[in-house]
Amino acid sequence: MHYSLLVLTEKLPTKKDLDKILAPYNDDKLYDEKNDTTLVDTLTSEEMLSKFPFTWDWYQIGGRYGGNIKYKMDADDYKYYNHNLNHKKFISTFFDNLQKKDTFFDECNYAQYLGTHDNIIYCDGAYIKSIKNIKALKDFGCYIIDKNKKVFYREAWNGNEFIKNKNYSNELVKILDEQGDCFLTILDIHN
Repeated sequence: MHYSLLVLTEKLPTKKDLDKILAPYNDDKLYDEKNDTTLVDTLTSEEMLSKFPFTWDWYQIGGRYGGNIKYKMDADDYKYYNHNLNHKKFISTFFDNLQKKDTFFDECNYAQYLGTHDNIIYCDGAYIKSIKNIKALKDFGCYIIDKNKKVFYREAWNGNEFIKNKNYSNELVKILDEQGDCFLTILDIHN
């Protein structure tokens, strides 16, 4: 199954930063090689929910949830186009994939398809204060990891059943409001 995960960090995260944040929830952590058992069998429902509100075996930035952030471009942003704007101000797997091609392309020409004619780029990560559609994101995602590395979930497996968090939308709104100076990255996680 694929799930959407919002990760808040103090600044634009590197792949290494995201790996470190997600490491405690890798589903490899559920297997106890020493005793040849899974932790699902040995943890109580409460322990399972607190230690592993979600697990993953694969993730990517954006993925099937890519382009959900509308980044508001400022006039100054255009001067960065020749210096990889997306690496300085936001995360865009679309731009990253375009840059992998062997052929030369004019980044500005491709960017018009992302909405820059309205000063908006659809991307996978940006500073919260630069996100034009932040209200639409306030009911988005299955999970969120805030800047303090605390996990909030819409629904989580406790080892026996899925537990719904009826307060998730309110928690998400509060987090995005209180941590509005953070960088928000949307991940597609699989488990």
